[in-house]
Amino acid sequence: MPEQSATVTNDVAVQRTTRLSVALGALGLAAYYTSGRTSVTALIPCLFAIVMWVLKFFMKTENQKQRMIAAHIAVLVAIAGAGACFRAGLALMAWVIDGIRPSKPQAVLYQITTAALCIDYIFFCVRWFISNRKARKATQKAK
Repeated sequence: MPEQSATVTNDVAVQRTTRLSVALGALGLAAYYTSGRTSVTALIPCLFAIVMWVLKFFMKTENQKQRMIAAHIAVLVAIAGAGACFRAGLALMAWVIDGIRPSKPQAVLYQITTAALCIDYIFFCVRWFISNRKARKATQKAK
């Protein structure tokens, strides 16, 4: 029975990864087009989206080892995405607290949104890893 709940959890993780990759892709394209198609760096979220999209296929495999590796790589990509937007968080705080308007406020907002999406995904994956570990331990105790 615990193996079945782990599979359901894996399906949810694949769906969540798909949603994240679509959201990051849409965010990157929106940032690029709203910048007047002048800022190629606005497409950076699209790169994260492509990597996540590829990783989701490895998360669908029946091979538990490959699934675990893909999931951990996906978390590392999300950590990199959130970390890349750290400076934007500081700019936003300066804007809110001190009224110092950043030179590109629209870029700051897109970066904060990217960071929020990635951080949400990180928290989801941590909960997913914990539930899988508990299910695996329960399976081992049952044997």
